[in-house]
Amino acid sequence: MKRYSYLLIVFSALISLNSCSNDDEDYPCSEANSATMVINGESREFQVFGRGIDINSNGTGYTLSFWLSSLESESEQDSYSIVIKLPYQRTGTDIIERFGYVKRNKSTRTEEAGDVVTEGELENRVYVNKNTCFRATFSGNITQNGTELVITEGSIEQTYDEPF
Repeated sequence: MKRYSYLLIVFSALISLNSCSNDDEDYPCSEANSATMVINGESREFQVFGRGIDINSNGTGYTLSFWLSSLESESEQDSYSIVIKLPYQRTGTDIIERFGYVKRNKSTRTEEAGDVVTEGELENRVYVNKNTCFRATFSGNITQNGTELVITEGSIEQTYDEPF
């Protein structure tokens, strides 16, 4: 009888250990690859045309970077290129460290370059940040070189063709 009790305890422990999950599993990867946001009231779609991982300068970790470009149409006056940087594999709130942009105005043929945004607040939540995919949402007001961007409903979902 002791043997059956022992086996029952071991079996129960194995089941309860396997039922635990981490945050990444709570938010599975989507098959859709999308990057969208509303900038100053205008809905924009973006294409992720690059991503990469760099080792931090102090060697303590890695930084994940995304390069986005807005999809232009003939009727749009402005287009945007955006760079987003954050610690690789970290999830939670306020994870995004850098949000830089370049805004191009078609009618005046001018560019407003934004290095790294240092003014404003960008509320963000990173749900998944692993070697196969990434998912995050963000919104906030950003001021760069005297120009304010109001970003709402920002979302990025990427499933990588090849894992990092």
